[in-house]
Amino acid sequence: MATSDQSYHFTRWTGLIISVCVADSVSFAYDNSLMGSLGVMPAYHKYFELTTALTSVNIAMALIGGIVIALVAGPIIDWKGRRLGILLACLTQILGAILQGCAQNLPTFIIGRFLIGGGTGLAQVACTSYVAETVPSKIRALALGLFLSCWAIGSLLAAGICYGTAAMVDSTWSWRIPSLLQAVPAIIVILNLLVIPESPRWLARHERLDEAVHIIAKVHGLDLNNSSVKDQQREILENIQYDKENRTYKAKGYLELFRTRGNLKRTLVLLSVAPCTMLSGSNIITFYFGTMFNKAGIHDSRTQLEIKSILSLWQLVVALAGSLSAERVGRRKLALASMSLAAIFLFLVGGLTSRYGEGTNKSGIYATIAGIFLFQGGYSLGMTPLGALYPAEIMSFSLRGYGVSLYAAFSRSCGILASFALPYGFDAIGWQMYIVNACFDVLLVIMIAVYWVETKGRTLEEIDFLFDSPRPLRIVDAESIQNKKVNAIVSGEVVLPMS
Repeated sequence: MATSDQSYHFTRWTGLIISVCVADSVSFAYDNSLMGSLGVMPAYHKYFELTTALTSVNIAMALIGGIVIALVAGPIIDWKGRRLGILLACLTQILGAILQGCAQNLPTFIIGRFLIGGGTGLAQVACTSYVAETVPSKIRALALGLFLSCWAIGSLLAAGICYGTAAMVDSTWSWRIPSLLQAVPAIIVILNLLVIPESPRWLARHERLDEAVHIIAKVHGLDLNNSSVKDQQREILENIQYDKENRTYKAKGYLELFRTRGNLKRTLVLLSVAPCTMLSGSNIITFYFGTMFNKAGIHDSRTQLEIKSILSLWQLVVALAGSLSAERVGRRKLALASMSLAAIFLFLVGGLTSRYGEGTNKSGIYATIAGIFLFQGGYSLGMTPLGALYPAEIMSFSLRGYGVSLYAAFSRSCGILASFALPYGFDAIGWQMYIVNACFDVLLVIMIAVYWVETKGRTLEEIDFLFDSPRPLRIVDAESIQNKKVNAIVSGEVVLPMS
C-alpha cells in the first residue's frame, strides 16, 4: 500500500513542531534522571531524613501524578485541542518545579513531585498525539522517535548539572538548583506554542476543514492544489465518515477502546508497549544507578555521576540511530532486535556482577560497566524511540486521546512497580535481580513477535486499515472535498482513495 504524502519539503513549521516534542522529552527525562542523581547527594538525604521507603515515595509520586492526570488528558485534548493540552502541561510542570525547588519540608517536595509528574503525563498524551497528527508520515518515525530519544539529553543535563552542584556537599542548593531548572524546557515549549498551528486532524474533526487543509499544505511545504495535499484531504474525510457510521466519531469514554474487535486489538498492542519500556531493566539505571554501580564495585558518588553522564550521551547516540532507522527497518523488527539485545546484555550484567561485584578486580569492574553500557545501548536502539512513536500511530483519531492516556497511565503504573520493587529486590536477592529481569525480557520478545503489527510507510489513516479491515471504500472527488461532504461510491475491499 503506497503512502499518500510521500511528497513534502522540510519547513520551519515542521522543525518547530518537532522542537515541541524534543523540549518536552528533555523535561520528562530530566525529571526522571534527576531523582537518580539526587539519590547520591548527601545533602538531599540529610535534609529530608530519607529512608529507603521515603526515597521510593519521592520517585513514585511523580509517576502517581502522571497516572492521575494522564487519565483526564485524553478528554481534554479531544475537547479543546492538542495545543491547549500542551500548554496546561507546561504550566503544571513549572509550578511543580517551583514547589520542589523551594520546598522547606517533605510534604511540599512531594506535592511538587506530583505536579511535575502530572504535567509530564499530560504532555506525553498531548505532544505525541499532536506530532503524530501534524507531521508528514514519511518523517513521523523520526519526529516521534525523538520524543524519548532526546530523553538522553534531559538525562545528560540532569547528570551534568547535579555533578556540578554536588560540590556544594552541605548546601541544600545542591538539590534545589537542579530542581528549579526543570522549569526551563517547559518555558521553551510555551514560546513555541505561540506560533505553531493546531493539529489538522483535530481541526477537521471539528468542522474546520479549510484551516486543516492550509496547515497540511504549510507543514508539507506544498501548494494547496498539490496531489499529496489532496490525497490527505480524501483520507481524512473518508476516515471521519467511517467513524461516524460506526459510532466512533466521538469516543464515549475508555470503554470505547474495547468495544469492537479492531479497537480491542489496538488497545492490547498499545498496552504491550508499557512493560517493554518500563519493566525491561532500564529503570534500574534511571532510578537506581547508584545501587547498580555499588553492586558493580564503584562507590564514589562523583565517579557514579561521571559514568552516568557518559552513559546518557551513549544512550542519546544509539537512540537517535534507532529513530533514523525506524522508517527503514520497520517498527516490529526494530523492537525485536532491541529487546533481544537488552535481554542478552542484562544476563551478562548479572553474571559479571555475581563474579566481580563488591570486589576490587578492576578488570572485572570495567567489564561490568561495559555490560551496563551494552544493555543501555540495546534498549535505547529500539524501545526508546518506539515508546512514543508506536502507541500514538496505532490508534485511530477518535481513540487516540483516550488510548494514549491509558497507555501513559499504564506505563507509569509499571514505573511505580519498578520504583518500589527494584530496591527491595536488590536487597533480597542482589545480582540475581538482573537475571529475573532478563528472563522477563525474553517473554517480552515473544510477545512482540506474536502480537505487534508493522506500521512503517503508512499514513495514520492507512494504519487504521490494519486493525479495521475490511472497511468501506470511499472515493472522494474534488467537488466533494470543496463542499466538505463525503459521498459513498462503492464498498468492498480496502484500497486507498484515488485522485
